[in-house]
Amino acid sequence: MKLTKKNIDLIVERVIMLENMTDEEAIETLEDKLDVGDGVIDTVEFLNSDQGRDSKVRDFLDASPNQDKVSVQDSTATCAKFKPTQKEISLKKSVGWPLSKWFSCVAIPSGDPTGGHGNEPGEDGTVPSNRITVAGDLVIDGHHRWSQCWAIGGKDNPIQITNLDLPGSNAGEKLAVAQVGIVATMGTDGPVPSEDEAISDNVLGSSFTAEKIKKMILDRVGETMESGGSLLGEEWCNDAKNASLGADFFGLTPEDTTEEVIEKVATAVSDNLASLPEFDSTAPSRDKMPQFSLETDPQDVFDNFASGKVNFRDPFGAIDESVDKKRWSLLAGIK
Repeated sequence: MKLTKKNIDLIVERVIMLENMTDEEAIETLEDKLDVGDGVIDTVEFLNSDQGRDSKVRDFLDASPNQDKVSVQDSTATCAKFKPTQKEISLKKSVGWPLSKWFSCVAIPSGDPTGGHGNEPGEDGTVPSNRITVAGDLVIDGHHRWSQCWAIGGKDNPIQITNLDLPGSNAGEKLAVAQVGIVATMGTDGPVPSEDEAISDNVLGSSFTAEKIKKMILDRVGETMESGGSLLGEEWCNDAKNASLGADFFGLTPEDTTEEVIEKVATAVSDNLASLPEFDSTAPSRDKMPQFSLETDPQDVFDNFASGKVNFRDPFGAIDESVDKKRWSLLAGIK
């Protein structure tokens, strides 16, 4: 890193923080300020505060004396088993890919609508799935992939999951623990990763009827999606009506015109989206939702939970010489 005035000021600031806050004070800060029982909103607020971003405080988040191991299990379940913990779901992010690129629609029955997109092949050459993260019957991260499978394949479509046995009596508490795990794994004093892009085409909630959602779809026919393809474009319609999945998902036949395909698909998808369950009462705004893949490798977070490293409850720790060594190595890494 180039030693600009700004970077030098940052180094000095961190040194001052190290000199001013003792390990005991860092632990006391966690005891006073971090209570996942208060829910995800208060937890994120603390983690983003000056105290919550202090390097000493962050060090103790992945040095748990409690060794609370969180069970982590990969499996497959039906979409209907889960309910959302965020308040909004974007129409385009749910159906933009599968209704503009037929190969994306073909991936829906696998329970991974991305078909492993973006993942490197394993040693056996198999590309691992992009699983959504759940806790019991709650979607924690991956709402749009879950809603994709539901929108196209219906509530009984499979979805590939990683289930974290997160502690907590409600969604807000479970989301709070997830956020602590992400920040602990980051190993930096950066803010909590968030996806705060505004959603202007929300379809989640009782006010979004099948009729209203269908109009939203029809109003966007021909628009270019993130895939680069057109929503319900002529090429997609031709692929869909000549495929067995087109008949299974939407009741299409090879004799259907493009207009008939669009009508049938819009009807089926809007009916499915309108049947999505209500979000949990403790659901926060989208910028407070856990994002496992923005600043961390999700598997690293899962491994830390499984090994009991994540420090999310009192008592938050005792003085450990290894913490000091880690802190100074992080400081040295700024240079």
